[in-house]
Amino acid sequence: MRRCESDDDGVIHFEELVEALGQWLYGPMFLIAALLQLLPTGLITGVTGVVTTIALLIGIQMVIRCQHPWIPNCLLKVSTSQKTPALGAYF
Repeated sequence: MRRCESDDDGVIHFEELVEALGQWLYGPMFLIAALLQLLPTGLITGVTGVVTTIALLIGIQMVIRCQHPWIPNCLLKVSTSQKTPALGAYF
């Protein structure tokens, strides 16, 4: 795992985070999929099928040993400032 570097203006892109985490990103992705099924959102018709399909696709990527999970380009372009407080800072 390598360190995620920010630009000169202190902006970190999600793509850099994905590259830095590499294969370690599979665990949190499975956790998010499991939480979507366990929370009341799993009662909504069709959510279970969609989440199961996403978890299956993540698992297939793990089996074929991708360096990191495939994430759509629109999500990779999301960025945040280093000045944005972390969630853990409040606890």
